[in-house]
Amino acid sequence: MKRSRFFCENCRNEVRPHAKVCPHCGRFFEAVRCPVCSYVGEADSFVRGCPTCGYAGDSATRATGFERVDYRERPAGATKPATPRWVWPLALAIIVVAFVALVLIYLNL
Repeated sequence: MKRSRFFCENCRNEVRPHAKVCPHCGRFFEAVRCPVCSYVGEADSFVRGCPTCGYAGDSATRATGFERVDYRERPAGATKPATPRWVWPLALAIIVVAFVALVLIYLNL
């Protein structure tokens, strides 16, 4: 039976199956992603290969009914809220006032 191998997506080096941080680049691991079907889950569910497609596991591995999750997609309503429209004019006004104050201070010297 083949042993599953785990790699850091940031630096591509092999890491231990239950590592929380890559020893090579320091990247924190939140979950494991299958390179074939993109299933994301805990490292324990990948011990015998991907639970969805069986990648890197033995031939007896079958799909276990886990939902396939694309880690790049966010659930509905989980998007980052947009910056309020009033922030940008306020920031611009503060910068202009600071610039004018600096010019006045400079000219009075």
